[in-house]
Amino acid sequence: MAPPNRVILDEYFDFSNGNFSVNGVPLLSEVPTNVSFSPFSSICQSSEAPLPLFQRLLALSHKGGFNKDVPSDRLMNSLGSFTGRDFLSIFRFKTWWSTMWVGNSGSNLQMETQWVLLNVPEIKSYVIIIPIIEGSFRSALHPGTDGHIMICAESGSTQVKASNFDAIAYVHVSDNPYNLMKEAYSAVRKTVSNLVDKFGWCTWDAFYLTVEPAGVWHGVNDFVKGGVSPRFLIIDDGWQSINLDGENPNEDKKNLKGGSMLGPNAPSFDPKKPKMLISKAIELEHAEKDCDKAIQSGVTDFSGFEAKILKFQQELDEMFGGEESSSGFKGCSFSPGLDGTTNDLAVVKIVEGGIGLVHPDQSEDFYDSMHSYLASVGITGVKVDVIHTLEYVSEEYGGQVELAKAYFKGPTSSLSINFGSGLISSMQQCNDFFFLGTHQISMGRVGDDFWFQDPNGDPMGVYWLQGVHMIHCAYNSMWMGQIIQPDLDMFQSDHLCAKFHAGSRAICGGPVYVSDSVGGHDFDLIKKLVYPDGTIPKCQHFALPTRDCLFKNPLFDQKTLSKFGTSTRYQ
Repeated sequence: MAPPNRVILDEYFDFSNGNFSVNGVPLLSEVPTNVSFSPFSSICQSSEAPLPLFQRLLALSHKGGFNKDVPSDRLMNSLGSFTGRDFLSIFRFKTWWSTMWVGNSGSNLQMETQWVLLNVPEIKSYVIIIPIIEGSFRSALHPGTDGHIMICAESGSTQVKASNFDAIAYVHVSDNPYNLMKEAYSAVRKTVSNLVDKFGWCTWDAFYLTVEPAGVWHGVNDFVKGGVSPRFLIIDDGWQSINLDGENPNEDKKNLKGGSMLGPNAPSFDPKKPKMLISKAIELEHAEKDCDKAIQSGVTDFSGFEAKILKFQQELDEMFGGEESSSGFKGCSFSPGLDGTTNDLAVVKIVEGGIGLVHPDQSEDFYDSMHSYLASVGITGVKVDVIHTLEYVSEEYGGQVELAKAYFKGPTSSLSINFGSGLISSMQQCNDFFFLGTHQISMGRVGDDFWFQDPNGDPMGVYWLQGVHMIHCAYNSMWMGQIIQPDLDMFQSDHLCAKFHAGSRAICGGPVYVSDSVGGHDFDLIKKLVYPDGTIPKCQHFALPTRDCLFKNPLFDQKTLSKFGTSTRYQ
């Protein structure tokens, strides 16, 4: 029986004798005696959601909590167990990226699960459990033994401890999985950026850290000559001149290339240089990985590896002008849950160098000083990357929830003054960000990066990675799309899988932008996505996995065909 529009809350959910049930169907058994479930309406009296939606939310929801005898900054507790019931979940596989996972037992969950959707065919319904924030503690779901689903509550600081939680988990039921996501995340509404109707170019895959004015000039000119006018440009990383402590803040770094781009003559630019740098950086990364593998296998003489790494580093310095590092940055620490995610070279480098953290009390001044200057010279928006690193350095600042609250005040205030909703968030795929940081952020990445080749050198891996990217995007859109406009990231129009990406962008309901290298374009393909004036035809809704794929694993089961659907005004 599907949930009615109006229900008596206390009769619809039942928690007794160690069992948590919905409409008479057991969801969790062996619930510990220190766990509580009660109506969510007892703590939620208002919302920005439309009133009918809010009333339905209260009618079909519960909250969960637990208590411990000894306070701690990290507490793990079972919510109960389930086996033989299909689930779909989203978990963090890296600090900032998340993806889907399926199974049929609490023990099948992954660490750092952001939500789990249970299939309840007995009543033709679905139930979602979302770990949420309570006080200064954030939470995530983890696998337990014998089918138990564990919830981990952590502050991110040994100075912030607790033992009792009344609402650290949220439970919601609906007969429609898509409506369920909308209802469950309805407490936070979204504002849509005007970038979603336009075509753009991002410099990242074209230049990486070698971006410079001349290259950007030639890149934009390529599109104009090809008959397509980009309506937005994302200058992604490497552009800014960075001064270290003790240096003159009024002097640019050495080797910085500037000058006016407004003259009649095209500035000189070697389109081969960025590709040479990228190729050399990939060689260096592979050499470092080979050295790590040798050390792990017991090799004691790895001087040959070190010589190769040094050679690549020297070649990069000669081509790029070298890098400088600074001491005095904050050291990084990880929770056991985060430490158990996939090894990431980017995280390794951050740990090696530390993080320069502006004091939380100066967050608003920090962002406004940057954004006001950018706005004054004609910049209309910003992209914030690597958002989920605050949790690395939260020990001295009241934990990661309190640090995030303080830091997110900065862009929220500054954006409203300088850009409106003109911000793209990236590397932010964690519940914490969506609960705390989206008041002024209208658009965000729902997949990991577009990989133009396999980072491990597998010639066939590049094909699999494109499918992985789309699966990340579609399943993450189920929850992120309830709060922000999903952004599927850029792609390269001359890539061997470009048509696959173009098809996905055509139905994504969001922005379409590429990261082509200078001179590397397929304008015939681009013109199928973009009008000559740089606007795009757009579906009314973001693309989502079809219902028959929800509890399947197209990434690994070798039999499920991924299918994504959307809607247009003509349907």
